[in-house]
Amino acid sequence: MSATADTREDVRGQLERKAAELAFTANRITSDTRMGLLLDLWLDESRERVKYQTQRVYADTVRWLVPMVGALGPDELDT
Repeated sequence: MSATADTREDVRGQLERKAAELAFTANRITSDTRMGLLLDLWLDESRERVKYQTQRVYADTVRWLVPMVGALGPDELDT
């Protein structure tokens, strides 16, 4: 990131706005988000709430699914 302005405070303000925009974009799930990323995020989140054995089953399932649907967006999936 870079910013140019007349004062140090203006540069800081520009950088803070850019950082906030990046953070918002990085945490946003859209139709362009690939299923591989969504499955990885789900797997990471599940570590906090399930037992080790269940986590292993989830990880195996994600490894099985990603080659089949990992490049697809959520709007491209069908039953």
